[in-house]
Amino acid sequence: MPQAMLHVLALLTALLVATNAAWLLAYQSLRSENTALHQRLQDLNNTLSKLADQAKSLDEENTKLLLQLQEARKSYESLLRLLQAANTTTKAALLDILAKLNATITTLYRYTFSHAYYTPMVRALYRPAQVADKVYAILGTPIYRPQAWSQDMAALFNWTQKNIQYAPDHHFAAVRDLQYVEIGSRRYVSSFTVDITDNYIQEPVETLLRGAGDCEDMAILLSSMYSIYLHDVGQAWVLCLLAQDFSHCFSLAYVKPNDTYVLADPSIGFYTTSKSVMDAVQQWLAYIGVKWENINRAIVFNNKVFKEGPPYDILKTIEKEAAKS
Repeated sequence: MPQAMLHVLALLTALLVATNAAWLLAYQSLRSENTALHQRLQDLNNTLSKLADQAKSLDEENTKLLLQLQEARKSYESLLRLLQAANTTTKAALLDILAKLNATITTLYRYTFSHAYYTPMVRALYRPAQVADKVYAILGTPIYRPQAWSQDMAALFNWTQKNIQYAPDHHFAAVRDLQYVEIGSRRYVSSFTVDITDNYIQEPVETLLRGAGDCEDMAILLSSMYSIYLHDVGQAWVLCLLAQDFSHCFSLAYVKPNDTYVLADPSIGFYTTSKSVMDAVQQWLAYIGVKWENINRAIVFNNKVFKEGPPYDILKTIEKEAAKS
């Protein structure tokens, strides 16, 4: 075989060996990546399975609680009927039991109803005092700074968006529709209903402890932080806009020394400032692609105010509240 041919064969052999080595290295790397990916998918599947089990357990617990409350309601109504037919001595003893039951039912009602529905009772979940330490930890100051308010308000928004994960609501058993009857000189609960809602509204400390919440939970947390920060130089609210096919809540604040509204929605990553509350809301609507005329109803609240009605009326309410700052 000619010498030149031997050189060519040697070169081809060397190239083949190098190619095979490179291919083997690439194959091993790809195999390693596939193994790692498979493990990650397996871990994710295990996590999702656990979450599914927890969700199932949560539903089962809510169903169990619902059934127990419904049985308690029947027993309570039976007690009332017995009370109404009892003699004086028996009635005195039963009234003492009834008073204790009333206190328990009222506590259940106040707790569950305020967490489940947008009523004036939701004001109790707006608690700025719970987040004073968190505002200080984020900003290094708990109060309004004239030269840094814009950065501070944005920093509180950014912290909420980064550290609070969006999570949909879980089912929640709620006591509602209390009816009363007069016995002697006192009013007692005569009946109530219990149902499972698909909404649970968190107060700020719950959202901080969970590190998660949905739009109104994030809005309550952030607005509470804004209230602490602004103190007596502004106000903050939770504003909820409701259309036929969606409802959504976000934070709204008014900074009086700067005559500026701040609209902050950490659940979708939207933040803007404006001299007009209408302009700020219009910017938000444009961002999510919804027309103002599609909004049917609005709710605004903080720990002092609750107002529900047509959207324009609610914005007027906000402007009036801002003027009081």
